[in-house]
Amino acid sequence: MGKVALRFVFSPLTLSLVLCAVTLQWAISTWWMNGMWVTNWPSASVAVQVASYAVAPLFAAVIAYSESRSHERGWQHGDATSSRALGTLTTVRLLVWMGVATIVVGASVAVTVTKTLPHVGGGSLQLSYALLYLCGLGYAITFATVVGIVIRPSWLAAPLSAGVVFFTWTMTTDGRGATFNQLGAYPFEQLSTTKLWLLVLGAVFALFTAVRCVIWLTSRSRNGYVTGHSIIPWVVALAGVGLMANMTGNIVVPRTSATPPVCVGEDFAVCVWEENSAYISDIEGLMSRGATLPGSWSLPSTELNERGLPNADETGFYLIEGSMWSITPAIASAIMESSSTITVPDHMSDEELTRWSELYSNEALWLEARLIGTSTVRQSVAPPGVDINEMNRVLSLPDNLQAQWVNSIRQERVELQETDS
Repeated sequence: MGKVALRFVFSPLTLSLVLCAVTLQWAISTWWMNGMWVTNWPSASVAVQVASYAVAPLFAAVIAYSESRSHERGWQHGDATSSRALGTLTTVRLLVWMGVATIVVGASVAVTVTKTLPHVGGGSLQLSYALLYLCGLGYAITFATVVGIVIRPSWLAAPLSAGVVFFTWTMTTDGRGATFNQLGAYPFEQLSTTKLWLLVLGAVFALFTAVRCVIWLTSRSRNGYVTGHSIIPWVVALAGVGLMANMTGNIVVPRTSATPPVCVGEDFAVCVWEENSAYISDIEGLMSRGATLPGSWSLPSTELNERGLPNADETGFYLIEGSMWSITPAIASAIMESSSTITVPDHMSDEELTRWSELYSNEALWLEARLIGTSTVRQSVAPPGVDINEMNRVLSLPDNLQAQWVNSIRQERVELQETDS
């Protein structure tokens, strides 16, 4: 039995899976980790398991093919003459596959840390995402093992197993993204410890259930019949854990800050999570440009907080992919409210309300562009009612002419307000 297990560990198929899976993991992680991923630990933690969409189906296909081919060649008859021996051999094969999965997850963690560490702000890597990745691969391995024993021929077992696993990864939505593959993370989010450990417990039960299923199915193929009482407790336990995991809510839950926020400014301050401290210099640039705007602007005496911080309310801003465009709407809105007493009239016609919104959006986008320090605005950041070509033309004008344009926008808003009153 030991020689059989050793042969399997160092078989070309096993070593090829290690090489292919690690290469695929490295390629996807390297491609995915753009500027956001390398300067933010929460998002980098998610990047650990972002390749599971491709790696899990690869595991499923290879394992289902291997198990199906082994069964076709009759390894049960030659290498396992009793249920105990068969169970031991199946357990060894599952442990080898889990060992390969652990190597792949470890390689993913290594890639993430290597690319993130030189650029990152505060915080640390959340290894819970790596555990979620390993747990998901465990389910894929279990399913592929059973499929490989049941489905003939082997060329059918491989794509069937890979397709089901890919469909499961895509459709089992919970939180943001799929259960076994979260697509993004903010500092104020973390994985639910309760649900994560229930998933891990379920994966352990699934592995044991797979062993009992292999013994049961193989005995059935030998003898023509067999009772299923030996697998019933494992199936019931697995179903019970799955039910509990499903009842515990989303896998993504709120997280509180363990460290003080990092702030820029005094009277007018912008505060972000420590994990986003790598973007402080960019935020300082926004604030300094806000203090030198052309025209009559006054900075508010207030504090803007990133979502999830203790002082943030429902209007707290999101810092998305490190883009300053995700912060500027909050800053521009605060400056506009502090610099003008113009408010939306209570009674306006639909045409007047549409025009009011267009004027407000033009002024807000111009202010955001000035905060960013750009003279070119992309259509993707423009709200409805803004003519991008006209906005870019205005941004290319001298400061005094830009100030006149802003005043004309305000004047038209005042006229709409007076007309309503």
